[in-house]
Amino acid sequence: MTEKRYTKNGEWASWDRDRVVVGLSRTAVEALGEITFLEPPPVGKHLLPGSPAFTIEAVKAAADFETPVEGTVVLVNEILRAEPELLNADPEGKAWIFAIVDADRGAWESLLDEHAYQDWTSQK
Repeated sequence: MTEKRYTKNGEWASWDRDRVVVGLSRTAVEALGEITFLEPPPVGKHLLPGSPAFTIEAVKAAADFETPVEGTVVLVNEILRAEPELLNADPEGKAWIFAIVDADRGAWESLLDEHAYQDWTSQK
């Protein structure tokens, strides 16, 4: 399985050959509750960390999320537009949100690994 890295906000990033696939951690999804809406970034948009990349609305809250690493969007998971609730079922698998290219491997490696992310979330 491909290694994931995490932000403290709950976004995950998985390096997959020439692209980085981005999604939302199970912990973040559980905090939001039942997902009712997802607005992914448009294909072709260049994303910078610290800037909103995608929006999620849920029963408990609505939130903007950032991209974990800089890059240009080349693919979005269109199934989630029609069925955003799939994020609740498999947030770290089939319910990935978008993929980017031209990402910096060093920036990705500087994110939290799974163990560090679990430690951080257990201390919150």
